[in-house]
Amino acid sequence: MVRNGQEDGIYGQVPDKEKRKECVRSSNYVISPVDLVKFVDDGRELKSALIVDFREVKTEFIKYAKESQISVVGIPRSCLENSCIFQVLQKSVQLNSRVLLNRLADFDLVVLMDSGDELDPLEANGKIIKNSCAGVLYAALYDYNNNCRPKAAPVYLKGGFQKWRTMYPAYVVSSDGCPRRASLLGDGDIDIVNAIAKLRTTRQPTPTYDLLKPISRPSSRGPSPVPNVPGEAQSFHRPSLPPSTSLYSLPCERGAFTVPDKIPFIENGMPRIKPEDSTRFTISAKSGPPPRPIPPSTRTSSLGRQKPDLPARFPPNADRKGKPNVGANGFSRGDQTGKPKDVRTLGGARPDTMSLQASVSSLMPSVSRSVPSLQSTRSYVERTSKEPVEKKLAEFQRNVMSVYSACVENLKKKSRRGQVQAGYTGLINIVNTCFMNASLQALANTPQLREIFCKKNFARVINRDSKMGSQGVISAAFTALLDTMWSGDFAAIQPEAFRAVFAEYVNEFLANGQQHDAAEFENILIDALHEDTNIVSCPKPVVMPDFTGNNIHIDAREYEAISRKFADSPINHIFNLQTVSPKRCTSCKKQTVNFEGMLFVALDLKTDRSETTLEECLDRYFSSEDVEVECTNCKKRQRMTRYTKMWRLPKVLVIQLKRFGESGIESHYVKTDVNVRFSKQLNVKPFLHEKADDLKCFYSLYSVTNHVGSLNSGHYYAYVKNPKTRQWLEINDDIVRPLSPDTSLQSKDAFVLYYTNE
Repeated sequence: MVRNGQEDGIYGQVPDKEKRKECVRSSNYVISPVDLVKFVDDGRELKSALIVDFREVKTEFIKYAKESQISVVGIPRSCLENSCIFQVLQKSVQLNSRVLLNRLADFDLVVLMDSGDELDPLEANGKIIKNSCAGVLYAALYDYNNNCRPKAAPVYLKGGFQKWRTMYPAYVVSSDGCPRRASLLGDGDIDIVNAIAKLRTTRQPTPTYDLLKPISRPSSRGPSPVPNVPGEAQSFHRPSLPPSTSLYSLPCERGAFTVPDKIPFIENGMPRIKPEDSTRFTISAKSGPPPRPIPPSTRTSSLGRQKPDLPARFPPNADRKGKPNVGANGFSRGDQTGKPKDVRTLGGARPDTMSLQASVSSLMPSVSRSVPSLQSTRSYVERTSKEPVEKKLAEFQRNVMSVYSACVENLKKKSRRGQVQAGYTGLINIVNTCFMNASLQALANTPQLREIFCKKNFARVINRDSKMGSQGVISAAFTALLDTMWSGDFAAIQPEAFRAVFAEYVNEFLANGQQHDAAEFENILIDALHEDTNIVSCPKPVVMPDFTGNNIHIDAREYEAISRKFADSPINHIFNLQTVSPKRCTSCKKQTVNFEGMLFVALDLKTDRSETTLEECLDRYFSSEDVEVECTNCKKRQRMTRYTKMWRLPKVLVIQLKRFGESGIESHYVKTDVNVRFSKQLNVKPFLHEKADDLKCFYSLYSVTNHVGSLNSGHYYAYVKNPKTRQWLEINDDIVRPLSPDTSLQSKDAFVLYYTNE
């Protein structure tokens, strides 16, 4: 930071591990608004800062004159109540804000900002209080972040937002001070607009009872036929999967994700049983009480049910003809088998626990916990039926399919027809959309993704109750684009409908007609598809325990079980790479282990060399480094040696070569033209942890996104391997050119590499 025009250790820092080791860490953890403005407005160098706003109430916002110098990202304060890692923090923010968090390592300074209504959360020595919201945020961004760690430790904005508003009122706007850009969906897209509007009306499901929970009856109806027997009613609250199992990790024939014939619908983030797949528990006349008699004089309630005029309640007339001889201990003295029989339930009968268990097992083979069936012929059970929920789900899926159909028809109208082989269709460049076209071609040729996002399957994997997703809108537009591209009826498609939906419901910045980063677009789109299909409807911050690594397999399973409470989608099971980072304190020698998931690997390129290999870049990424983080044993910040290795491998490994970065003394952003040599086969076993599973460590290249030109003026195109013909294609927007088998894909323009181990 800057104090009286002097530098104190944050200038010229870059995210490379070698250069990070040389950084002299500042002893100050706070910066004033004046010093922050001086820092970014320094005439000698081009600097940028990211303000992480974690205020609870946000009615006013910071909008600096030059948004490229000071950017602001909002973090929900609720996710800072307990300690969390960067991966959890990243998934807690809205989709349009995750762009800045993904670029955390590109900013020269990261500033934490609270409201300023209370005293700054600082200790006497100036450090941020560990257990405060600022301390939790600091640890998530810096200590528990291996993927895009900031160049320097975050600092706290002195006085918070109030101090900034006092010093720079011109750079403060109200919530309506930033008008939303006009929608890209015009009059010609009225069918899409209407379909989306109808879909959004089904967002809030009708509150209903859960068939898998015990039914609590009104007290006026007497005792329940299924009393709350200790150890039973609590045991079938909801089915659970084994720690290492997920709905989307069940075994499939070809190893890729497939939708089962009977898929449980999603409600409140958990799979539920359809009404027609469950049975009802009937109470016979011999074993249960008869219906309560209704007097002749009746009147009709608002629910259309007959009830007596008199307020008197008639107790049930119990049928005692077949009552067994009960002993003092509540058990019968014997039955036909000679064994004691429990008759403590009303009517002397116990519910059959096998019928519903069989129904649950048929839908989810991994569920082993028994679930008793709940059935009744009484009228109040009919009102708790799941039929309304099933109708809501069917309506939701019909509306999602309407959005899909509208997008398909829109694409057909604006595309260039021509019979081609399936997958040989180009994408027309609208306005500087080559970055989008190249990324879409790579994703369209990812078989695991195509198997999910097709007309037959996509609507059934969307969670309609997801609070972070687009409620299936972007999934429908993406599926419509892929199906049209693979229809073989079009030589080129104009993806204007998809771009408009992406701008409206995912990120409008990347659809503003300017040149953008292809890797950034791919990350945001994959994240949006994940949120649409995430079975966790309301992700809540989770607390990761301190893993010791003494039994790393148990630690890994516990991490995965906790992570699935926050995020579990078919997207994760395709792209998510799980890494493990052991570190040892140099003072107390205690080892701790951190696990982290990432959808891509971003590799730094050394600018002092004209050529390198992909293996060398990976080896440098997964090497050891010295960091200064909080030691859980010493209870203070200590120097530690940490190394990161792969633990659980994804089906698709995405590797980004960071060609845009700082260079030179003045730290200007330039494009790095280092030639990275890569092959079509990649063995990642050298980068695996020694105790990790190495069964699928061999990957095959199937797509390359290339960038030609400079930082401010360039063009993207793609090499893709068609999964059906097995032929490599060069796709340059709407031009598709087959490549000969001996054509080399190697060039200094390679930007994003896509590998698969299936």
